[in-house]
Amino acid sequence: RHIIFRPMPVGDVTWASYSTRTLYGDASVEWHRGEGGSFSMDVKVPVSCTATVYLPDGSAPIEIQSGRYSF
Repeated sequence: RHIIFRPMPVGDVTWASYSTRTLYGDASVEWHRGEGGSFSMDVKVPVSCTATVYLPDGSAPIEIQSGRYSF
């Protein structure tokens, strides 16, 4: 019931996405890396679940509840 999102952009990869069906609903992540080092990420956490989000800039982890989030 707890998901960890920890994107690790490497090389010239500019985006990635993943989704999976859990017992509680769909969980997903999609991120994009732009020119100049910009980074954006969307996550979906199923109902009755929580998640920890780690951003690649090394900032403190973010704890979130079910729902959709953009970082």
